[in-house]
Amino acid sequence: MPITLLNNTIQLEINEPGENYRGSRFDWTGQITQILYKNKHTFCTNETTRPEELNILGRGLYNEFGIDAPVDYPDCPLGGKFHKIGVGLLTRKTGEPYDFFTSYEVAPAEFTIQKMQDTVSFEVNAKPERGYCYKLLKTITLSESSFIIRYELTNTGEQSITTNEYVHNFLAINHKPIDANYQLKFPFVLNPQTFGAVVNSKQEVYFDGNSMRWNKLATETYYFSHVNPPDMKTGSWILENQLDKIEIRESGNFNLLRINVWGTVHVVSPEIFYPIDLLPGASCNWERKYEIIEL
Repeated sequence: MPITLLNNTIQLEINEPGENYRGSRFDWTGQITQILYKNKHTFCTNETTRPEELNILGRGLYNEFGIDAPVDYPDCPLGGKFHKIGVGLLTRKTGEPYDFFTSYEVAPAEFTIQKMQDTVSFEVNAKPERGYCYKLLKTITLSESSFIIRYELTNTGEQSITTNEYVHNFLAINHKPIDANYQLKFPFVLNPQTFGAVVNSKQEVYFDGNSMRWNKLATETYYFSHVNPPDMKTGSWILENQLDKIEIRESGNFNLLRINVWGTVHVVSPEIFYPIDLLPGASCNWERKYEIIEL
C-alpha cells in the first residue's frame, strides 16, 4: 500500500521501496506519485501514457543519483556489480558507457522506513563493493501548503564518491496537457544562446524574459540543458497554470550544478541538479522545498 502524508491542505501519495517501480534508474525511496491540494488540484503525472510502462518509467517526483554515470561504473568489470544510489547493486553487462535508459539487473539495497503523522523517512544501507559503500537517509516532511525533502548521504566506503542528484519532476497541473496556459518561471532571464543541448525542432517552446512558455499545445518532446546562468549559485522554478490559477514551485538550499528542462505533450519536468563529492567517512546534507500557491 502507498504511504500517505495528509494535513488540511496537502495529501502526498508515496511509494514504498520496490512497491511498484523496481527499475534500475530512479531512487526507490520517497517516490511521490501524487500531490493533492485542497482535494481539487493535482500536480503529478507519468513519464509515459502507456499503462503497461507505468511502473517501468518515471512518475511524479522521482529522484536519481548519477544519471551520467554511477559512482563506481567506470572501474566495474564486465559482469561485476556497481552501486546505483537509492536502488542497490546493478550488474554491468557490456563494455559500453553507462546508459540510464538501459535496464540493469538489480540486487536491491536494504531499506528501512519510519512514518509519523506528517513525516516519513527512508534509510538505505548499501553493501560494500570494491571499496565503495554509502548510507542514504531521506526524509519527507509535510507543512501547511508545502513539503520538504531532506537528504543525508554518508560515504561509508574506502573510495571517494563523486556523482550528482536531481528530481525528475513529472508535472501536469490537474492532468492538463502542456499548452499556452502554462508558464515555467525562473529567477533569472532565460538566454537560449547560453544553453547546452537544445531540442525544440518545431519551436513550440519560446522564452519570454524569465519564463518558458508554449505557443500552442505541445506535440513533441523538447529538452533544454544548462538553462541557468553559469554563475547561478542556487536554483528554483515555478510552474504556473494561468487557467486554473495555481502554481507549484521548487527551491533548493544547495550550490547548483545545473538546471535542465524536459517535457512532451502531457508532461513538463524542470530538474535542479546537486553536485556530490565525498571523501571516505564524509557526509553531505541538502534539501528541496516544494510550495503550492493559489493565484
